[in-house]
Amino acid sequence: METPFKDEVEKFHVLIDRTWDQHVRGEMLSDLDLIDLQELCKSAAGRAVSGAQVIYRFLGMGAIMESTDLNRIYRDLHAASQHKLLV
Repeated sequence: METPFKDEVEKFHVLIDRTWDQHVRGEMLSDLDLIDLQELCKSAAGRAVSGAQVIYRFLGMGAIMESTDLNRIYRDLHAASQHKLLV
């Protein structure tokens, strides 16, 4: 699971760097660039949530307590993955 996520992160950074450079040069992003960026963000978010769900199962009962940092991070990740730009 780690390798596909790393691959997704690498693709994300390559695309972000390229599109940011275009923006800085004052160039408009193409519709294809915007679609690629949106799809890559959705995919990366999905992989992050999937990975977190796998890890969460192994963390034990303490991790599910609402007062723990891990529980807050897990809930924040799920909330962020449901952002209107990703769904």
